[in-house]
Amino acid sequence: MHLGWSSHVYPLDASDVAKAGDYDGPAISDRDLPDDRVILLIRKDAPDVLLRGRDVVSAAGEGTVDVRVVFVPTVAKWNIPGAVMRVFRNRFRFKSSLSYHVGVRELRGMGLERALRTLEHPQARVGKNRAEKMARLEGSLRTRGYDDSRPLTVMLCRTRGIADSIRQGHHRISACMECGIPRVTIRFAAAGALPRFLARLVGRPARRLDVAKQAIESSCGRTVKRLVPIGDGPVPSSFIVVPEAGGRFVLDLRDGGFRVSDEFGGLGGLARGVLIPFVVASAVGLDIAVMKTACGDHSLVAWSQFVLSAASSVLVSIAAVVERNARAGYGAMAFTLASMAVYELLRDVMDVDSDAVGPTAAIAAVAWTVGAAFCRSFATGARRIFASRAFSAVPFGFTFIWGASKLLGSRRIWGAMGLEESELRAVKHVVEEGTELLGYATIACWAILFFSDRLSNWRKMR
Repeated sequence: MHLGWSSHVYPLDASDVAKAGDYDGPAISDRDLPDDRVILLIRKDAPDVLLRGRDVVSAAGEGTVDVRVVFVPTVAKWNIPGAVMRVFRNRFRFKSSLSYHVGVRELRGMGLERALRTLEHPQARVGKNRAEKMARLEGSLRTRGYDDSRPLTVMLCRTRGIADSIRQGHHRISACMECGIPRVTIRFAAAGALPRFLARLVGRPARRLDVAKQAIESSCGRTVKRLVPIGDGPVPSSFIVVPEAGGRFVLDLRDGGFRVSDEFGGLGGLARGVLIPFVVASAVGLDIAVMKTACGDHSLVAWSQFVLSAASSVLVSIAAVVERNARAGYGAMAFTLASMAVYELLRDVMDVDSDAVGPTAAIAAVAWTVGAAFCRSFATGARRIFASRAFSAVPFGFTFIWGASKLLGSRRIWGAMGLEESELRAVKHVVEEGTELLGYATIACWAILFFSDRLSNWRKMR
């Protein structure tokens, strides 16, 4: 039997769902239905009925219940244009017989809006002052509250015959959120649905990031500079949000609404500001006071540089193994860090001539180039790396390692101070190797934070 069903599960008031009767029509096979516990069936010229979950609805009482909406299409299964194209679909459209209450923030969190309509950005219509109408709407909601006789319309399987979206009510959603009205009334509309075998081939439409960005700004009260999706599919449930004022946080939309999963700060600032100088000062102090090596070859500082770069490479490599869809991007970063570890091992720990390991930087550059050119997972991995917590510290780390350390360790600078050769060598090593260690510790802190964030996300996805 050809049935269509909603792309989302709706948290509806149980008292509204309880008004629907029980289905008493021809038997419907379970393989034609989704696996949800509560299924509401809507049909043209027929009352809404419950196909499954009467006991769940009764147990919910005055609370909410998650409902999947199933409908009998009025568009024939073979009529693909009628299911996908609006010009053909509109004449087949029908609505549910009942209205249902749902939380306005939950509705926005589902990503059903095709555009956000606000007082500052109302819908543009020739010859119509929509901003004035929006202001009147907000004034009416503040004085009279929401009118249940004017429900919003949610069109099932509207986008490409697969995904639900708001058909009428974009202005009212924003106005209700602005006025602090927690719940609105909706009716479901439907016409056709893409056959399931075709729906699996087409896949769900990607979430519009411009709408999601505006929705996050409206719900969280922060101006968003950048939005980075997290997740394997085209419709992510979580985002890395980069506000204009600085900082980062993860926003989880999996359960509806807008929930901040992890605020980026804390360890990203104060702890790193204490930990990194402590590591560098400890290694340099032990080298000078205990090992008497002045941070030269075989020194604790040299070993620390190798260990930090190798550990960073291992952490990012684990992420590359686990997240297949981002493997090439993670792999390129891991290979870069591994090349740096090999360079430090051969140059400072094993006393190999630095000219013999110079090509490691070129090899790392080739890894990035090949990944970008041939691997689909490169862009996803690179985007997540560049948007990750504390990534802004990584360029500084590389600058310390390859730029500042060479400049500060120049013999000309210290030679101009009239130091003897033994003193010159000692000071040069302390400053140069200490600055390099500062860069490696900075990158290692980023790698630890990056791995911990990915580990947290893997646990949520399981």
